[in-house]
Amino acid sequence: MPFTNNKIEYEEPFTPPGTPISVIASFSKDGGVKPLYFRYDTPTQTMDVKIEDVKVVNPLPLVGSDFSCTVMVGDRQNTVILRYMKREDWWFLLPPG
Repeated sequence: MPFTNNKIEYEEPFTPPGTPISVIASFSKDGGVKPLYFRYDTPTQTMDVKIEDVKVVNPLPLVGSDFSCTVMVGDRQNTVILRYMKREDWWFLLPPG
């Protein structure tokens, strides 16, 4: 009987920097925002990623905020930076580095 490997393989994001991405976020009554999930494209598929932890919020006055997020993709833990642009109501996955 053949066995199949159901592990999710990690692929680097293929979404070009500066391209808006889809994010599900929670908004508080005080105007705070916290990303919960995001979606990005890889060369072979579209990935839906759950955000495990939001480590740092870097406010960008009059613009929005940067969020340093811990995510698990398959068995790999990574840190990603998401930028929320308040005026445009857009989210971006920033390039690493």
